[in-house]
This record gives sequence, structure tokens and C-alpha cells, in this order.
Amino acid sequence: MGLGVEGADAFPSLLERGLPDTEVINAGVIGWGTAQEWLWLQSEGLAYAPDTLVLGFYVNDFWDNAGSRQRTRRPLFAIRGGELVLERPPSAALAKVEDPGFAGAPERTRAGSVLRFLRLHSRVARVALLGAEWLRVVFFTSADRTSLERADLREKPGPEVPPAKEVTVALLGRIRDACAARGIRLVVLVIPAHEDVRPELQSTARAREGHEAYDAAVRSCATLGIDAVGLRPRLAEMERSGVGGFHATDIHLNPAGHRAAADLLLARLAAPRASPVRR
Repeated sequence: MGLGVEGADAFPSLLERGLPDTEVINAGVIGWGTAQEWLWLQSEGLAYAPDTLVLGFYVNDFWDNAGSRQRTRRPLFAIRGGELVLERPPSAALAKVEDPGFAGAPERTRAGSVLRFLRLHSRVARVALLGAEWLRVVFFTSADRTSLERADLREKPGPEVPPAKEVTVALLGRIRDACAARGIRLVVLVIPAHEDVRPELQSTARAREGHEAYDAAVRSCATLGIDAVGLRPRLAEMERSGVGGFHATDIHLNPAGHRAAADLLLARLAAPRASPVRR
């Protein structure tokens, strides 16, 4: 993964250059949540026998893990009788045309493609789109948004919505246990929402939602005994200094954001391994 940056500028490549005699595999896929990552880890990732697994966790993964109308084809887990259950498995048909059976790549429309082109090639368009986004989140987004604890997602109609936090914690626990059983060091990189670090957006409902989700991710890792590297303080500092870590009108990290992630991860990986995880 590394949408919007050259492969050499994505943090996995930066990690490989900063770690002597180490091969780093970039296994990120656009549109995936923790559910797809867990399924891929079982089917393929563990076969690489890694020494360390860095799991990128963007804060919207909570909602992706609970199901989303925008990505209805993704696999879906639920908690039944206290156990994590795969209720909607990956589509075998989609495996032939998209990713390895773990559907979830966002749909591309002509209008979306045009907007993406303008974001990349027109400074005027970037400013206009950022202004439109600011107006939308300030004036047209309800301040009474979904509670992370309830996860009554407005994206997904109907009352039967899996609890985002409960499902996510269970998925992280599965990944933790799989790594611990094989002596793999697990580090979770927690990436904040761009609204949460941009001063002009921090009073919006989306910023408050992202802030809550970021804190929940860090606390969940602590509860599970998982080593977490949080990007929010560094990215917020970068925004205040005028060197932002996100693309102008996109939720993904820009080259400076990837460099910040790599620097923090290199410092953490150089430190002694944390004590064994709590069960």
C-alpha cells in the first residue's frame, strides 16, 4: 500500500532501507480492513515466516470491520456466543477479477476518476475540493454521529449491525495470538483521520469521531498487550509546522507522512522487544 506516492516513498520501502539485511514485504491492499488482513495472514502471510509483522490500522477500520454499505462485498465477521464468527466469507467469483478473494476494493466511477485526476494535477482543484470538504463536515454532517461503542452505522441500514469495537478487538486478538504462537513480533501502526490532525477541521464532527476511534485503537492494543505506534502526535506536529502528512484532499499519507511513519517504526523496532502479550 502507498496510494498516491511512489513505491520507493512508501513506509515499507523506507523500512527496508533503514533495516540492514532485512527484506520488507508490502502486503497492504486498498480498501481492506482488519477482517481481510486476518484472512490473508492465515492463507498466505504466515507462510512467509516473518520475524516481525507491522499491521497498519487506519481509524476507519473499525467501521469497515463492522460492515459498510459502500463495501458490501467484503467478508464480514460477527461475535456469536462470545466467539468471532465469519458470517459472510470472501466471494470466490471476485477472486478472479479483483484481489485474492477478499473483496473490498472501492468501486471506481467516472466522476471519481476525474476528481482523483484533478486532485493529483491541479492545485486550484485541490484547494476547491478541500474547501468543499470543509463546508460539508462543518455544516452538513450531523454532530450526533455514530458512537463507536454502539456502531449503529448510518452507512448500513437495518438494526443488525455488528459492534465495530467488539469485532475489531477480536480480530486484533486473533492476529496477536497467531503471531505469538510463531514467535513473530507484532507492531500496530495506528494512523489517525486527517480531520483529527488538521487545525481547520478539528472542531468538526468527523474530527471528534476520528479522535475517539484513534484513542479506542490505542487502548485496545494496550488491553490486548499489543505494541502500538501512534502517528497522531507526529502528524499533528507536522500540520502545525506547515508540513502536512496527508495528501491535500485525500485520507492517505503523503511522502512526508510515510517518512514520519517509517521513522517512528524504525525507532520502535530498534528497541528491545516488549514483554509477552497478556492473554
